Amino acid sequence: MTAPTSSPASPGMSMDAMMADIAGDSIKQTMLEQAESESTRDDRGRFSPKADTDIAANESLSDVSADDDTTDIADEEDTTPLPKGMVAVPTITREMATAFTVADAEGAIEPPDLTIEFTANGKSRREPLDKVVKLAQWGVYNHEKHQQAEAAMQQAEALQGQIQQYDATVRQMQFERQQLLTNDDAYLNARAAFEQQNTPEARLQMERQQLQSQRAQMEFSQAQQVGTQFLDTRVEPALELIASALPTVSKEELAARVLLVANRYTVQTPFGAIINPQAHTQIAEAIRDDIVPWAQQVHDQRNNERSALTAGQSKKTQALQVEAQKAKNMAARAMKAVGHSGPQSKNRPPIKTMDDAIADSIRSSLESIGLR
Repeated sequence: MTAPTSSPASPGMSMDAMMADIAGDSIKQTMLEQAESESTRDDRGRFSPKADTDIAANESLSDVSADDDTTDIADEEDTTPLPKGMVAVPTITREMATAFTVADAEGAIEPPDLTIEFTANGKSRREPLDKVVKLAQWGVYNHEKHQQAEAAMQQAEALQGQIQQYDATVRQMQFERQQLLTNDDAYLNARAAFEQQNTPEARLQMERQQLQSQRAQMEFSQAQQVGTQFLDTRVEPALELIASALPTVSKEELAARVLLVANRYTVQTPFGAIINPQAHTQIAEAIRDDIVPWAQQVHDQRNNERSALTAGQSKKTQALQVEAQKAKNMAARAMKAVGHSGPQSKNRPPIKTMDDAIADSIRSSLESIGLR
């Protein structure tokens, strides 16, 4: 605070002038004190306006209030009650063992911090969710490597078999070469056989055999196509028609009968078994003359069995009706009182079965003696 200063009085100044000078100094001192009270010093000792400090203080208070409001909102969110059966699961905040994504119906969510308990190699384990995902990745990797190893082993076994065949062939060739070099008879016999197999006639015969084999292969393929067409266009529709006309006979039963007929016309070829194309007409006639009557006989027999069962049930029903009528007649005779007649029931249920008739007879008897 600065002390008030006053100008030294001149010897020639009057009393009024001195008082005016002292009043002016007092006013200046008062103004300086007000300015000092409104200013603050910074880190270097210089004055700074107080208004800036007040603004900063107000901003700090605003930040504190905002933080308090955020904390209150977070507390309110944390304390919000969850629906029954649901719990709040924390998310993983630590470094995860592997990267993965967790999603619900609306999209990706934060991975929950869960612990999974499972059994592996006969031992129970408890691992966090990210470690379980890592183990799953290792399992997929190991599974793929295992499949690759199995494929490599199979390929190695196949190659080993080929190598054994080649080794046996090489040993046979070496043995034959040794025979040719050490045995003159073996050499002469081998040369004679070679010349015989490579004569123009022998070569022509070999070419003819190859042509015959190719022709047989073509004929077999054509016969196979014709047989397939015969089964699809003639046999299959015929069986469906018979099965629809005779519903008690299944299509499988009809196909089994056709197979028995077709086996009689099956021939063996170097390329496999096949139905003789010239026997398609006989098979069609067998279906018409043998299989259809057989199916009709089976259908009639099964219908008769069902009819007999139905007739037996009908006879039982008729017998029950006769017994019910007899019981009704007996009840009617029992209703005729010898002495006095008792009260008669006005509402009687209709008699439909034998039990109804017996109950009606008992009821009538009791009424006749006055017990009902």
